[in-house]
Amino acid sequence: MNGNLLSEAYRKQPLPTKQAAVLDFIKTELAAGASFPTMHRIATYMGWKSDQSARDCLDRLVYRGRLEFDRQTRRYSVIASAK
Repeated sequence: MNGNLLSEAYRKQPLPTKQAAVLDFIKTELAAGASFPTMHRIATYMGWKSDQSARDCLDRLVYRGRLEFDRQTRRYSVIASAK
């Protein structure tokens, strides 16, 4: 089977609970007029000890097509279709 088909099927699956919670937190923050939350803020909200856990979660959300990461500005953003 083609690797692209596998990754596309993976992206269409429902988000795991923690990834969904992080995405909901981000959307809530943005809807309230705040800027995109920092790694530390996400980790604190989720009860994680490490900011790297938040970065890993955001990277998975990028892979799943729910967030974008701009390498030039080093910023994440929610993809319109994921809103």
